[in-house]
Amino acid sequence: MKYANVLWALACLAASSFALGETHNFIQLSYVEERPDAEDARPSGLGILARYDIGEHIFIRGEIEDLEDKGVDVSGHALALAYRLNPHDPIVIHAAAIVEHEDEEEDGNQDHSLAKGGEIGFHAELGQRFVFHGEASAVYEKGDETLGLALGMLFKLSEHLGANIELSRDNDRNEGMELGLRYSF
Repeated sequence: MKYANVLWALACLAASSFALGETHNFIQLSYVEERPDAEDARPSGLGILARYDIGEHIFIRGEIEDLEDKGVDVSGHALALAYRLNPHDPIVIHAAAIVEHEDEEEDGNQDHSLAKGGEIGFHAELGQRFVFHGEASAVYEKGDETLGLALGMLFKLSEHLGANIELSRDNDRNEGMELGLRYSF
């Protein structure tokens, strides 16, 4: 399974994170569905999202998705390096640099894309059980700009386990939905 190496690396990160004290590290397994505006297909599948704190202000976030529908196979990878502007405030704001890679195969035709950009995001704890979060992003690929917005809510089932839902949309009218089970460490 192509996720096995990623899960092994994330488990090693989890084991090493206890030396950092309070962190916001997590691993999330998600069901992901995309609705591209220009296509009949609605690719869906599994995704793995992970975040790891590097000190008080900096974190890295990685994401892998493997989606397919009606002969369309999409494999995506994203990496973000972020800086938290105010790590101790009730509403935490971050700025991030993003690199995204996507392979799409449809009817034997392959398309590879590499996009770079940035995002501004936030997360706000609403009581002890809910975390509202969102990101606004701008990514550039081959001279084309995509502006995106994602909003989500995490429900904390326990200290370490949570259920997350996230909805997204971009200026090309592509929509996405993600339902995830998150383990925080």
